[in-house]
Amino acid sequence: MKIDILTHTIINTVKSVTFWMKKPDVKFFKITLENMLEYRTTVLSQLWNIEEKPAKELKNYYSRHLWKEIWSNLWGKVEKRMIKFIWKINKEENCFCFDTVDTNKNSAKKMEWLKIVRDWSEWTLWSWFTWNWVSIKWIPLFLHREKIITKEEKEKLEYKSLKYEIFKEQINKIKTIFWSWYWILADRWYDDFKKFNLLIKQDFFFCIRLKTNRNVEIIKWRNKWKIVSSWDLEEWNYTVKIKWVEQPLFVFVKALKGLTNPIRVISNIDDEKNIERYLKRWEIERIFKTWKQEFDFEKVWTKSMQKTENLVYLVQLCLGISAFIFNKLNPKFEFGQEKNKTISFEKMYKKIRPFLKKKGLTLNRNSITSFIAYYMKFIKKTKSYFWKATLKQWFDWQLSLC
Repeated sequence: MKIDILTHTIINTVKSVTFWMKKPDVKFFKITLENMLEYRTTVLSQLWNIEEKPAKELKNYYSRHLWKEIWSNLWGKVEKRMIKFIWKINKEENCFCFDTVDTNKNSAKKMEWLKIVRDWSEWTLWSWFTWNWVSIKWIPLFLHREKIITKEEKEKLEYKSLKYEIFKEQINKIKTIFWSWYWILADRWYDDFKKFNLLIKQDFFFCIRLKTNRNVEIIKWRNKWKIVSSWDLEEWNYTVKIKWVEQPLFVFVKALKGLTNPIRVISNIDDEKNIERYLKRWEIERIFKTWKQEFDFEKVWTKSMQKTENLVYLVQLCLGISAFIFNKLNPKFEFGQEKNKTISFEKMYKKIRPFLKKKGLTLNRNSITSFIAYYMKFIKKTKSYFWKATLKQWFDWQLSLC
């Protein structure tokens, strides 16, 4: 009997994450994950909107026990599952996208329509509630939360060293799991000589966007050089030297359609495709958008930080499942040589095609999440239909005996 890819991934995900839990906790975790995929929300009132006793009991259990010791190791299990998702996808040019997301940032309010998260246990606002994310092929891999700090602590140098230590830990994890010789894509915040030296020592390739106030030394022929601000660089490719960096680097400046200012990218590899490679970093911004808008994370108000973290890891699982299915069904990615008899990619693709035509959508990660929500409702309906049909047959058989 062949099982489709969605149910197969959900079963394997539940088994790999909950092997340290008891049977009622495993059942609860499976129902929670399925409801989050179906309703695409983390709000408790919307997650179980059925007026039945079992649903109400699950809702109360979810709100009471999500922060207890049972869920303390959830982040490690979710991280291991994300690594398995990545290893099952064919390896081409792997690019790790780095970025931070903040809950109280003016640009986030404009771009992502983000609201302030309130901590009701202390009656304060989490003004600097920041997560450091790493993603690859739409799969959120590593998530590190920064501690809540005040504005006075942020101005100190200790805050910068703390963020550097988080970045160093993420890089070391990537090297131990995936080895080196991968591309690191990051935004302007990662424009720092310490980070450049760390990536060069660890044998990583990187494409990082330059800050506007960055001063670079342009290396010219006949040993002549010139100190210029990155803002004054015209559209061209440059070989530059940055203070405190061990080796010369390469800057690529290119004007793109729809942008008033040209993009300035720095790299340790002289390749003209670096601008196109840097644009792949936009996938992590799309992940932030789905995390906040589609899963309604900005509407979550909790009394404990542990509960908030567990909600983030559950959303990470949902995003990882949808990204894994998208990477397998996307025709741009080649299918792996390993063929499991229980998985049928062709059947899932045949089911997805009429759904996309009805909605007028193309095959992308957002359309996959909407299809999964539709398909989960369809599975529930078919299960209830078959259950009612079997009950009716059984009652008819009993009546025939009488």
